[in-house]
Amino acid sequence: MNLKKKPGLDLSGSFISLLWRWRGSLYKLCYKELICFLVPFGIVSIIYRQALNNEQKIYLNWWCAIVTDT
Repeated sequence: MNLKKKPGLDLSGSFISLLWRWRGSLYKLCYKELICFLVPFGIVSIIYRQALNNEQKIYLNWWCAIVTDT
């Protein structure tokens, strides 16, 4: 059996295309949820790092500590 003649099975870096073509792929099940998590996380992270001053960061950290304790 020649693996290089089968599409998606050639060993020259197309492993990702093989995973994408696989119907039961875990990546297909999780990529939408991952994107829905990463986009808001990135937005909050950018706001925290760039837009807030030190006083606001301290207040946000205090608020997050209270929320996670309850």
